[in-house]
Amino acid sequence: MSFGDTIQRKLQDGSAAKFLRSPWTYRFFSPLLLRESLNTRLSFQIARDAYLGRKPVAFTSLFFPAELVYALGMTPFPLESIAGATSSLGMSVSFLQKAEEQWYSPDLCSFHRVGLGMALNGLLPKPTAVLSLSALCDGSHRCFANIAQFFGVPHFLIDVPQHRSLESLAYVEEQIRRIRSELEILLQRRVQTADWQLVFARSREMTDAWSGIVELQVRIPSAVPGDGVMSNVSTLYSFAGNPWGGRIFRQWKQRLEGEVPKAEKYRLFWLHLFPFYRNDIYDFLESKGVSLVGDEMTSNPFPPLDPAQPESSLAAKIYANSGIGGLEIRLQHILEKVRERKAQGVIHWSHRGCRQATGGAYLLKEKLRQAGIPTLILDGDCIDPREYASEQLRTRIEGFLELL
Repeated sequence: MSFGDTIQRKLQDGSAAKFLRSPWTYRFFSPLLLRESLNTRLSFQIARDAYLGRKPVAFTSLFFPAELVYALGMTPFPLESIAGATSSLGMSVSFLQKAEEQWYSPDLCSFHRVGLGMALNGLLPKPTAVLSLSALCDGSHRCFANIAQFFGVPHFLIDVPQHRSLESLAYVEEQIRRIRSELEILLQRRVQTADWQLVFARSREMTDAWSGIVELQVRIPSAVPGDGVMSNVSTLYSFAGNPWGGRIFRQWKQRLEGEVPKAEKYRLFWLHLFPFYRNDIYDFLESKGVSLVGDEMTSNPFPPLDPAQPESSLAAKIYANSGIGGLEIRLQHILEKVRERKAQGVIHWSHRGCRQATGGAYLLKEKLRQAGIPTLILDGDCIDPREYASEQLRTRIEGFLELL
């Protein structure tokens, strides 16, 4: 029985909280995971350190600069990524229902409702602090503030202005500097230059290894499965600075290079995130000869990080995300990547509850149409399988492919 299967069983019999906080759990499963993927082993390590309190725990939002967390000697516990993992294990609905029972509105982002439901069920580790970013989600900081209040711990927010300017960059840089200083007092630990050097080197090692995956992805035919790429959004952002990042992507590249790429009839670019629960979208696309040759979340640039100017570097990394700064910047990024990867069209997964993505979807579609790029908008949810309509999605995808 796998670790995920065991958690599901423990959730059903009501003993999951005790199970996750027991040292015996990790002692038992540790030798069994030696043959598992590095991604699985990294997730196991994060869970062990967080639930056993081996290090101070920081609940983080997806795009919060993880390098700061690692430099402070903390364990990042990315709640939105945890929500994705619970959905992939088939456990998200019970947490969504728990949050809804406590009057959290069903139109709130399901990523955050799962986090809230897990907190209400006593299934989250005790955090030392909660760290979040106002970008890209306009509702996430309220959710994270709520969870910080629930646990009685401080909430540190980086407010990211949508307007890109030197003043905005300096404003974000100063906030990072202040948060670092306040966390140093809280943890009674100062970040040294050597800490920045080590963490930034690991972050660069990871992004360099990721560029090797991208090289395989843009080939004709593409050598990288689309769902595999998007499954690594969390690794790229929430665990930047972890020593395992570079190893994970180098190992994956080595495995892909030993496989024969499948024939492709269509090359498409994916916008926003994707459904984490078990679904048949990718199998269906593959059966139709579709290669997903990129997505906007994992194709953002990763600027160099200077340990002599850590706060300035992290502010620049935040602003390298094409989702910040207005729809025009997002559009330009999409156009650049579609042309670079010779994609014939675009699929936009419109996640319910995500105002900034779904709100601009039809404006994007029109601008892409004017640029000669067909776009299919699929409405659904990334976390809640109750919102998934397989036959309807298949019909719409088939119609889109006929247009291509």
